[in-house]
Amino acid sequence: MQHIFYIAAILMLLALGLAAWMYGPKRHPVLFGLRAMSLFFLLLFLWNPRFLHRQTRKLRPVLRIVQDVSASQAPYMRLSDSLADYFVRDKDLAGQFEMSKVYFAGHLYERKPDSLPLETSLWQSLTELNAGRSGARREAWILLTDGLQTSGKDYAYMARFWKNLRVYPVVLGDTVRHPDLRVNQPEYNKETGKGNIFPVNAAFHYEGGRRPVETEITVREKGRILKREKVRFDARRRYVKKHWQFMAGEPGWHTYVIEIRPFPGEKNTKNNRAVIRFRVVDRKAKVLILYGGLHPDAGTVRRLLEKEKNYAITVAKKIPAGETYDLIIAVQPTATQITAVRKAGKPVWWITGLATDWTALNREAGWFGKRKGLNTPVEYFPVVSSGFHLFRLPAPPDFPLPPLRDVYGRVSTDAEAQTIWYGRLEGDTARMPLMVIHPQRYEAATFGQGLWRWYMQEKKNTSSDRYMQALISRTATFLMRKPNRGLLQMDHQKHYAAGEKVIIKIRALNTLYEPRPGAELHFELQGPDRKKRKIPLYYENGFFKAYLDSLAPGFYRYTVFYKDYHIKRYGGFEVDAVPLELRLRGVDTTSLQSLAASTDGNLFYPSQAEKLRGKLLHDPFFKPRLESRSRRVPLTERTLWLWLAVLLFTAEWILRKLKGKL
Repeated sequence: MQHIFYIAAILMLLALGLAAWMYGPKRHPVLFGLRAMSLFFLLLFLWNPRFLHRQTRKLRPVLRIVQDVSASQAPYMRLSDSLADYFVRDKDLAGQFEMSKVYFAGHLYERKPDSLPLETSLWQSLTELNAGRSGARREAWILLTDGLQTSGKDYAYMARFWKNLRVYPVVLGDTVRHPDLRVNQPEYNKETGKGNIFPVNAAFHYEGGRRPVETEITVREKGRILKREKVRFDARRRYVKKHWQFMAGEPGWHTYVIEIRPFPGEKNTKNNRAVIRFRVVDRKAKVLILYGGLHPDAGTVRRLLEKEKNYAITVAKKIPAGETYDLIIAVQPTATQITAVRKAGKPVWWITGLATDWTALNREAGWFGKRKGLNTPVEYFPVVSSGFHLFRLPAPPDFPLPPLRDVYGRVSTDAEAQTIWYGRLEGDTARMPLMVIHPQRYEAATFGQGLWRWYMQEKKNTSSDRYMQALISRTATFLMRKPNRGLLQMDHQKHYAAGEKVIIKIRALNTLYEPRPGAELHFELQGPDRKKRKIPLYYENGFFKAYLDSLAPGFYRYTVFYKDYHIKRYGGFEVDAVPLELRLRGVDTTSLQSLAASTDGNLFYPSQAEKLRGKLLHDPFFKPRLESRSRRVPLTERTLWLWLAVLLFTAEWILRKLKGKL
């Protein structure tokens, strides 16, 4: 700071010297003084030094009146307006706070909309409100709302990390809790085997009431009562959980209706019933192992499949008359057997070897073949494929597997076939398919005998058959499970309210009922206007989702096409004329209380407006603060110095004019 004074002193001496050169100090002392001062101020202004400037101001907190103007608030809008005016017009609050008023429904509004919107999103509105504030200033929000929303995320704890904020909800709505019986969505398996025990767990609640209630719980299927139990609720017993076990009957889809009988005068009976839908399947799949000649491979495949206990295995040299099978495993088939397999029209797994009639197999296979050279036995050493993705398998063994033996020749397959294992000749780096699956035909082929040696090698090295068990059983399972509607699982409601966002969830599975994120799906929607339109799908958390907004009332039909397996699924839902916003009843005091508590605020009711006013006025958190700011200011911001120099030059000029010096 001292160097500024040194430079100023030098500038003053320079100004005095110039003034003395122009005017003699003794002859014209006044002109000398005016010229010296004006030159000093001019030089000082041209130098433009910076000075430390300290500014102090009174910083008042902000008070925002946030008013819910959604349609559900229509019965309470007059009360809401009067409460807003009460706070806005209070002189004490206006003197302590910088006050503003905003409105919200689906988002924020600067002025009250002409008609009340049919959507509420506290989460979206509060997010927008927070984005427009300064985190350094202390704020209070008075929320005039019922706390109910038709869209958006849970807002209960969204403000817990927002600094310098207090939220004070004022509850506007019906706070009377009417007695109500309800059943939660039951817990159950959506698929079970025939003859199995089928468990169902259901929870029943009695809310808002004190007087004892005696009622009845029933479980029905197509009007037939499967379970009937009497139950009693009172002030102490408000929750009952039932554990039922049903015997899974005939294969197919079954629908159970679980219902708790309403008590006299119960207002809401829509939550008194729940529906579960599950499928019963016959787990015993019939498998025929057709062999052209006895070979250990047939026994190994049979042994590994029987471990699953889900297969009925038949071993024969020809297809039994009058029998149908879910899968045929043809081990080194003869020409007659190959023809019979093709006539059966069933999924087939070809396992070739030295005794295979390749001439007949090349003619009947249709999707693979072997170009034979010398009819010489050779060994094909296995090399695992990294591109197989039809179903999951354990990690392949970390030790070499024995080679498979077959006649010499080059194998070729369709482009759609996926390879599990490649094979190569000893001393040759070229690879060709050794074990493949054709997903469209539901056929598999293993080009070589010796699977039993793989099994024995794994048992010897690991004392386990985990990989071979998975390889054989999962291949058989894939081939037997032909495409069906179960590979597309739809999740949506049957009814939606007008204005409600509709989200259709689609779960696409492969034939082992595993998620398939790369599935190619097409979703088409037809509304009441009969026009069809394609809807984009987005994959999120295991589901393909279709987001449908602003749907007019009416019935909507959709078609989902699963291109990978050529499956089509049809369904529909209805959009009711009455919007969800107008169906909202009561208040969500729990979420509002959590929101207030997360900011150290409090929940109030309309009758406590005076108490809220006192809280705002006397809480030390909202006392105005003095804010001091220091900054370096250039001299050019102080134009007074320049005007002073101009004034001195002008005075000098006038004086010289009067004395005749010009």
